[in-house]
Amino acid sequence: MRFRQLTDSLQYILTDINNKIRGSIIDGDSLVIPDLSLYIRIVSSNVEEKDGNFFLSFHVSLSHPSFYEDAVEAYFPTQAKTFETALQQGVRTFLVGLMQNVFNCIQAQEDYTFNTSFLGSKKSWDVYEGDLLLFNRNDGQSLWNSIQGALVRRLGNRPFYYIDAFVGELEDGEITAKCGINSESSHELAQLLIKNTDKCGSPGYVRQFFLLQQTGSYDGYPYKRAAIERFTERALSLFGYCCTEESYKNLLTSLYKVTEDIDLACELKSFLPEICAEAFYRDKGVSFSETVVLIRGSEEITVYKDQFTSYNWIKDRILRAFESAEFSSGLFNRLISISATHNAIVKAKKEGEGYGFIVQTALNVPSTYELR
Repeated sequence: MRFRQLTDSLQYILTDINNKIRGSIIDGDSLVIPDLSLYIRIVSSNVEEKDGNFFLSFHVSLSHPSFYEDAVEAYFPTQAKTFETALQQGVRTFLVGLMQNVFNCIQAQEDYTFNTSFLGSKKSWDVYEGDLLLFNRNDGQSLWNSIQGALVRRLGNRPFYYIDAFVGELEDGEITAKCGINSESSHELAQLLIKNTDKCGSPGYVRQFFLLQQTGSYDGYPYKRAAIERFTERALSLFGYCCTEESYKNLLTSLYKVTEDIDLACELKSFLPEICAEAFYRDKGVSFSETVVLIRGSEEITVYKDQFTSYNWIKDRILRAFESAEFSSGLFNRLISISATHNAIVKAKKEGEGYGFIVQTALNVPSTYELR
C-alpha cells in the first residue's frame, strides 16, 4: 500500500519517537515519560506524496513543571524520496534540535546565565541553548548575539521563555526569518535575524533557546492559566451586557467584583477590546507594535506585551472563544468598536493614511496599577 493511501501518519511518528526515547509510553496521541514528568503530544501531522517526494510535517506540544503554565510548541517539516527517510529526518530533527535541550533544562544543565532588570527588580536567568541545526555552511554562532539585546528588553517576571529562531533563503536569494517567543511570532526579532545574516554570510539554520528564571528572583504570580481563562470568559460575558454608556462606565467595578483583583480587572477591561481589534485588522494588513504604552497617572511606561504574564493567556482564550462560536460575532464586533485601536485606524483612514502605519496601543490604568 502506498503511504498516500494511509490516513494517519501520527501513529508512525509516535512509534518512531517512542522507540528512540528510553522510558517513554504511548498514551493516545501523546508520549509520557513518567520518570521525568514530561508529556509530549503530537498536535497534528500530515504527509503528502508529490512528484516522487514525500512531504512530512508534525506539530508537537511539550508540558513539564519547569515550563510552568506554558507548553513548548514546535513544528517540524521535512521531505525525502521515501516516507521512511522523511520520518527518520523529521524525528531526528525533533530529538536533536528540541528534545536534547528539554532534557538539559529538566536536569538543570544550563549553558550560561545572565541578569536583567524589570521595574527595578533584578532577574536572574539560566539559558539552555539548543543544538544548531544547519542547512548549509553558516555556523550561526552570532544568532544569540543578534537578538540578545532586544530579547532582554522584553523579559518580564514570567518564569519561563521559549525562543524558536529560524533563518533561511528563498529561491530568489531573499533571506527570510522567523522568531517566536512562547509561540508568539516577533517581527522585530525576525528582522534582527535577517539583518545579522546579511552581515555574516549564507543563511540556513534553526535554533531553540529556553530561558528559565531562577527561583530566587521570581516574584511569583497569583493565578494559574486556567484561572485567567475563566476570568476571561466571565469578562466576555460582562462585556456582552454593556449596552449603555453607563454600564460600560461601571465595567471595571463589575470586573473587580469577579476577580477581586483591581490590576487583573484593569488588564481584562483594557486587553479584550484591543486583542479583538488587532485580530480583525491584522487580517486586513495593518501592522501592530509589539509594545503598549501604559499611562499610569502622570507616568508613561512603554512595555512589551510579552511582559504581562496574563496577556497571551487572555488572548488565546478570547480567540478560541470566537473561533468556536462560544460567543457571538456581534460581541466580537462590539469589542472592536470600543477599542482604542479601532478608533485610531478609523481616524487615520479619514485622514487618508490607509493602512500603511504601525498601531501602538496606549492603555490608561490607575496610579496604583502594578505590572506583573
